[in-house]
Amino acid sequence: MAQTKEQTKAPEQIQLSNKEIASLSDTQFKALVISMLTELAKYGRKLEEKMKATLSEIKENVQGINSDGKETGTQINGVDQKEERNNQTEKNEETKIQKNEERLRNLQDIFKHSNIQIIRVPEGEEKDQQVEKLSEQIIKESFPNLAKEIDF
Repeated sequence: MAQTKEQTKAPEQIQLSNKEIASLSDTQFKALVISMLTELAKYGRKLEEKMKATLSEIKENVQGINSDGKETGTQINGVDQKEERNNQTEKNEETKIQKNEERLRNLQDIFKHSNIQIIRVPEGEEKDQQVEKLSEQIIKESFPNLAKEIDF
């Protein structure tokens, strides 16, 4: 509480005995009562001002705490959203990796199981044969139905 803490003193009690009060004249008694009531009213106003100042200070502190709480909540929400985006990005990347791995497996399977026929031509015969005869031989071996249609 930033306010200076001044003591609000209660009005001083008048130390009069019952005999002294009884011996006061009516005017003196009324003046004494009015004086005491005035002092009490002043004291009451000082207490009220002090309570108002304390109350407003408490309100400011509570508003500051609420503001800090809201800001913290906003920051937490922002962090949660970032985390969710990161998780989504990670899931997307994992999905891409799985798809790529699946494609790689498929390509490997295609290469393993493909029916690739390698045509071998001995080196000595290759020199002796003409290019046309070599083509005919390859077509006859690789595509027998096509060779019949072409009439080789």
